[in-house]
Amino acid sequence: MENQELENSFIASNLYVSMEHAEQMETVSAGCTLDENYIESCETYDDSSNGKKYYSCPRCRYRCPKRSNFVLHVRTHTGEKPFACSACDYRCLSKSRLARHMNSHTGTKPFACLHCHFKCTLKNNLIVHMRAHTGEKPFSCTECEYKCTQSSTLVTHMRSHTGERPYVCTICDYKSSYRSHLIGHMRIHSGEKPFKCDTCDYTCAQRSALTVHMLLHSDEKKYTCTYCGYKCKRKSEINTHIRSHTGEKPYMCKICNLSCTRSNTLANHMRTHSADKPFSCEHCDYKCIQRGSLVNHMRIHTGEKPYQCSVCVFKCARAFNLVTHMRKHTGEKPYKCSICDYRSAAKARLNRHMKIHTKSDCSDKPKKSKTVNRAKLDSSVVNKHMRTHSAGRTDLDETDQKYICNVCNTKCPDAYSLNQHMSTHEAPPEPQFIAIKQEFDASEVGYDDCDALSVPVAVKREQDSDMLSVELTPVITIDTCR
Repeated sequence: MENQELENSFIASNLYVSMEHAEQMETVSAGCTLDENYIESCETYDDSSNGKKYYSCPRCRYRCPKRSNFVLHVRTHTGEKPFACSACDYRCLSKSRLARHMNSHTGTKPFACLHCHFKCTLKNNLIVHMRAHTGEKPFSCTECEYKCTQSSTLVTHMRSHTGERPYVCTICDYKSSYRSHLIGHMRIHSGEKPFKCDTCDYTCAQRSALTVHMLLHSDEKKYTCTYCGYKCKRKSEINTHIRSHTGEKPYMCKICNLSCTRSNTLANHMRTHSADKPFSCEHCDYKCIQRGSLVNHMRIHTGEKPYQCSVCVFKCARAFNLVTHMRKHTGEKPYKCSICDYRSAAKARLNRHMKIHTKSDCSDKPKKSKTVNRAKLDSSVVNKHMRTHSAGRTDLDETDQKYICNVCNTKCPDAYSLNQHMSTHEAPPEPQFIAIKQEFDASEVGYDDCDALSVPVAVKREQDSDMLSVELTPVITIDTCR
């Protein structure tokens, strides 16, 4: 504390010396003729003001009655900055500006808000701050209804209408309307991450990213939906949520008129028109338009399954798959047919069911077996089987054989088939089941490539007993294919 006081005292004493030196230079400026004779030559008298004396600038139309103001104005033409900071290279036109600048070194904040604890070094900053309490927004956009508290903010806003992007990256083609965005972008090239979390090892290149990250360490949810009571941590999240009630979709595609509730959703959609896929896999040729899709894809190579069921041992690579799986335990079936009483836990199953009610249904084909109870058939197993028609084939082109088993070198046409194949190398789950088959018509469930379906009911043999207990969930397999 004593060292800080000595440092402030030293800076203040040097400030006094700098000001004394500047006052001596007021009459004679380096390289200019700003002396008493020059100032007197600029004196004029206005007859309409009872002979009041004015100082008129010979270079422009400026004139004023105060000598000190006139001297400051002339320095804007001559470039003279006689007041120099003793702590840094800062120079300025007037003593008052130097005094304000010195506050940045001493830490003095003479301007304080009467309503809160805000303090600042400049009076103008306090004026702007007070508008946060009064709600005053004196600067208005001429193109829209936008209003703000600062003129500089309005200048930046106007670029959203004009499309001006004056801040340009010197390394790549990046341009921005905001200087802060360019600074954050440059850190991509430099690798700099100056913002660090105090709780964990997280670091980032932008302050806004750190602010969002800090919400992970807080349980506070200060934003509440006025329609349903939903609470969240971020203002942007509550704004998006409210649109689910109001139906507002402010972000619209100019090419196909698609509208959406989020700006990043629109940005991803626009890439479908430009064929831009900026995210690419480092292990294969996969490219995508969203970072989240790349994260999910990478788990095919790493085998990572971060989402685990809290009831059973089920694990998966995608959060959505876990949500669908949990409905098996809860019995929830949120997807309902609008024509009949059918309900499903997965939207894809409802879509397949809806084909039954369409004209393209295969109901006109001859029936080969009794009617199927579609509500009990797990058609995802049929989907699994259909991929076996291509999985492991040797007649595929090299371009189609991108997914290769690292155990037996079996080649598969897609990632799903490879995942299913890899499960054959794993130890079979206990207990073992046997299958009792029952035939159904394949066309009844919309699979025309096969003639017949057999539904083996999973049966478990009890230990030390000849009794068989039947599981409730049947599994579809396919016997004969065309």
